[in-house]
Amino acid sequence: MTTLPPRGRLGFAVMVGPDGDLPEALLHDLKAAGYTGIEPNCYQPRHLPAIIERCRNVDLAIHALPTGRWLKPDQAREDYEAYTQRALDVLRAGATMAAALDAPLIFGLIRGTPAIGAAESEAFLTTVIRSLVQTTLDLKILVEPIADDEAAWPHTLVQGAALLERLNLPNVKLLADSYHVVRSGQDWHGDQHRAMIGHLHIRDHGRQIPGDSRPEYAAVYAAILRVWQEENLVLSFEPNIELRDTLENALAGVAWLDRAASR
Repeated sequence: MTTLPPRGRLGFAVMVGPDGDLPEALLHDLKAAGYTGIEPNCYQPRHLPAIIERCRNVDLAIHALPTGRWLKPDQAREDYEAYTQRALDVLRAGATMAAALDAPLIFGLIRGTPAIGAAESEAFLTTVIRSLVQTTLDLKILVEPIADDEAAWPHTLVQGAALLERLNLPNVKLLADSYHVVRSGQDWHGDQHRAMIGHLHIRDHGRQIPGDSRPEYAAVYAAILRVWQEENLVLSFEPNIELRDTLENALAGVAWLDRAASR
């Protein structure tokens, strides 16, 4: 039988509406289901203060802020200096809020074209991260490796770990996502780079709550659950869904976790 934490440090990546819509009733339901916090997928920092206040009202933590996911290195290539400055203008607002909440800022869904190589992507990512760390005291950052059919470099945990080694910044960690580990075609390397992992995601093909009939995901799920248990990290479910389906999927996530614990 698998022994898992009793739903401690359990999060959900909530899709926020374009106008910052996030009903407080939904947050109450997530809390009642056993979630301890959320990641608000909100790319406009101006909406974050209201979201943070709603979470405080129901005693839900902000586990991480995904503000950094909108960066596009292919646009940076066209006018590197101007785009990098624009990125920093937006991200500094998110970074300030993240540091105040003691929540990491997520980078990694850095969408780009196939023409954008690893060196260009790394240079852009490094520039932005170093600048933010220098200007925002106590900022924590998560770099999320994304499969190469969705984003620019890094694509695997190994590549992400190499970036962290070169950055040599103790407050920068990796986000390990089961979906992208499988999609990258690489074996799980989270145990090898465990000290570099600061956050965990579980989701299935199509970015839905895991099913029980996809054997190619089973080993990765088991490894992520093991790291969650042993390292006291946040584990989040991250389906890409419309807001109206959030609660149904969140409940499915808890049910899946209960089944995993009983095996």
